[in-house]
Amino acid sequence: MAPIRVSAVIPTVGRPTIADAVMSALAQATPELLMEVVVSVDGTDSVASEIRKSLPSCVKVICSNRKSNGNSARNRGIQAATGSIIALLDDDDLWVKDKIRKQLAASPTDHDSWVTTSAVETFGNSVRELWPVRPPNKDEDIADYMMVREHIRSLPKWLQSSTWLGPREVFLRNPFDETLNIHQDIDWIVRNRNNVEIFYVPEALTLYRTGAGATMSSQSRITDSLKWVLQSDLELSARARHDFALCVSTVFSSRKGEVAKTIRAIRVLRQHGSPSICALTVYSFRILTALLNKMRQK
Repeated sequence: MAPIRVSAVIPTVGRPTIADAVMSALAQATPELLMEVVVSVDGTDSVASEIRKSLPSCVKVICSNRKSNGNSARNRGIQAATGSIIALLDDDDLWVKDKIRKQLAASPTDHDSWVTTSAVETFGNSVRELWPVRPPNKDEDIADYMMVREHIRSLPKWLQSSTWLGPREVFLRNPFDETLNIHQDIDWIVRNRNNVEIFYVPEALTLYRTGAGATMSSQSRITDSLKWVLQSDLELSARARHDFALCVSTVFSSRKGEVAKTIRAIRVLRQHGSPSICALTVYSFRILTALLNKMRQK
């Protein structure tokens, strides 16, 4: 049987963690599994040149010589890849041993409209957690699965992009939206959930960086987040829309102590129905957090 060629596509802006991410991808190779690593630089040639110096010569480093966004870099990396299978990896995350082999074993072979994901283990904080808290149920709308808040203190149910693996063709047919500057990963799954089958491996096969070393927004983006979740063509349930807006979108403003923006979120949502009690409870906590942050800033 011929070996399978898998391309790891890693978009980057040049973080120092890129070398560790690349090595965790190269370590997936076996006699039956050929690994290609494509690093797609979202930045200038000078940034790409410095990255090349820190990586093995077998790694393909491409660059558009301009700053765009993660989705643009991701799409370019997929186009440059030569493997029949694409595996996505963020430049600050890591894969555990045999991640690719285990996901391929759980993936279908009779069609090419699928993506296989897995659980992640967080690192970077003192407390390590397993996400998501439960796998998707059979026939459960994947948008509801990721966006509906089931419990006040529940952990995220993200299908994090560093776990995604699928045929190159499925990503070429359904490219990532390069106009988005927020929620790029969940947007791809939500928009393609009716034509791409999602498979899930419950084992934590990716180490997802959280805490001070993680990729974080440096500015409040609640307006962008609300604009995204309120788009009618996402075809979301009212519960998914409200819970995401109140439990996720308001994080951006509450962290910055922007009380007015946090309160404004519920005024916007009232035009789209009544939020759930669970989401309102989390939202009330967001208001309190914003108030406390504002007091600390004075």
